[in-house]
Amino acid sequence: MNAELSGVPARSGRLLVARLLPGADLVPALTAFCAETGVRAGAVLTLVGSLRQATYLYVVAAPDGPNGMAYTDPTVLPGPVELITGQGTIGCSETGGVVLHLHGAFCDSSRQVHGGHLAPAGNIVAATVEAVILEAQGLSLTRRYDTETGFPLFFPARA
Repeated sequence: MNAELSGVPARSGRLLVARLLPGADLVPALTAFCAETGVRAGAVLTLVGSLRQATYLYVVAAPDGPNGMAYTDPTVLPGPVELITGQGTIGCSETGGVVLHLHGAFCDSSRQVHGGHLAPAGNIVAATVEAVILEAQGLSLTRRYDTETGFPLFFPARA
């Protein structure tokens, strides 16, 4: 295995398409959808739509951090906000619950673009958010704290 990455082959499983309805909180709603449909590893290929507000974090320099960086506190971008694009990874926590790692780019009403790591809550759907998910088979993605980076990361393994 390459010393610069950790990876395993997987097979494509089901393709799932969902529409999140107005008022839904994007991350909890999509996490619940994955759990209910049995998706335990895969990719969120695309997210597009509109939000009443976007809540996200981004990485900044942190000289005292394990890897010289850290995430900010959540930033709340009041809406309406256009969700230009979003994507991410689906896996499980060490206790077996479904976990999503999502990033997104947003455009506010002044056409200013913002983006980063979607917070676990606070991304409220305005009109709609459309999601396309690809399930991975033969793959286990477990999210756990990584002491080298100081972040919770997914660790791939054969399932």
